[in-house]
Amino acid sequence: MRGVRAGLVFLTLVLVAPPVASSGLRIAELVLPSSALSAVEAAPPDTAGLAALTPEELFVRASSAELQFSELVRPSRRLLIRDHERTLPYLVSVLGTDGARERHALEDILVSIGYPAVEPLIAGLEAELANEESTRGVRMAVRTLGMIGDPSATAALAGAAAHPDWKVRGSAAGALGRIGTARSLPELRNLLADGNEIVRTGAAVGMRRVAGNSGEGLPDAIVAALVEALDDDYYAVRMSAVSALAAAGDVAVERLVERARGPASSGGRLAVKALGGIGGAKTKRILRELLASDDWVVRAYAAEGLGQERLSARTKRALVALASDEKHPFVRLMIERALPGEGVSP
Repeated sequence: MRGVRAGLVFLTLVLVAPPVASSGLRIAELVLPSSALSAVEAAPPDTAGLAALTPEELFVRASSAELQFSELVRPSRRLLIRDHERTLPYLVSVLGTDGARERHALEDILVSIGYPAVEPLIAGLEAELANEESTRGVRMAVRTLGMIGDPSATAALAGAAAHPDWKVRGSAAGALGRIGTARSLPELRNLLADGNEIVRTGAAVGMRRVAGNSGEGLPDAIVAALVEALDDDYYAVRMSAVSALAAAGDVAVERLVERARGPASSGGRLAVKALGGIGGAKTKRILRELLASDDWVVRAYAAEGLGQERLSARTKRALVALASDEKHPFVRLMIERALPGEGVSP
C-alpha cells in the first residue's frame, strides 16, 4: 500500500510539474529568492485610474470582496470620502442596499465624511421613509446620522421614531441617544413608553447618555418617566433606567427617595440601587436609614450603595451593626464588599 501511495505522489508531480528537463534547469533554480517575493508583495497597487471612475465604480471597488479589487478597497474609500461633493448623491441613493459588505462599507464611508453628509442623509432618510417595501434604507440613514452625532439631525429623526416598524424605532432611539443632547429628550421620552421592550431599553440608554453629556442631569419630567420605568416588565429596561437615574445625579434624588419609601416592589428596590449610584451626603443618610428595612433586597442595595464612596465613621458603624445581626448571605456579601478587611464574612 505504501508503494502505491508513493507511485501516486510521483505521478502527480510528473503531471503538474513544468517541463524543465529539456532546459537543463534544476527545480531549485525555479524558486524565487525571498527578497524577490518581498518586493512583489510590497508593490503598491495601481490606483492611477481610480480618480477617473464614477462614484458607482468606486463603490464597487470600495465594498468588494473580489481578489482583483483587494488592493483597491482602501484607496477607493479614501477617494469616495475626499470627493464627497461628487460622491454623496450616489452614496445616499444606495442606502437601502441589501448586501452586508456594501452596508458595512457605506456606513464606514458616510461616517468618515461626517458633517457634510448630514443634509444629504436627512434628505435620503425622508425619501426612504416613504419606501413601504423595505426599512433597510431608513435604518442605515438613522444609524449613520446617530454615529455622526450632529444635533441638527434630531428633528429629522422624529419621523423614524414614529415608524410602525419597531426595528426602525429602536434605531431611532439609538441614534438620538448617540447624539446625546437635550433636543433628543422629547422623542426619547415617547420611546420610553413604546410597546416594544427593545425600543424602551434603547430610549433609557439614550437618556443616560444625555444625562452624562449635559452635566446638568435631566429635566424632572424625564426623571419621573425613568422612575416609572423602574417597574417595567422587562429587566433590561429597568436596569437601563437605574443607570440613567444614577447619571442624572442630584436632580433625581427627591423622586427616587419617594419611590424607595413607597410601596414595596421591584421599582422601589431599584430606586435604592439608583440612589447608591448617585452618592453624596444626602443619599448616604437615606441609605443608612434603609439598612433597617424589612426587605433584604433593600438592605443589600443600601449596603452596596454606601460602599461605592469613601466611608465615614458613622457609615462604618451602621454597616458593622447590620453585619452583627444580618442573616441573609447576599446582604452580608454586600457588607463585606463595603467593608473590606473588617472581618465580615458573607
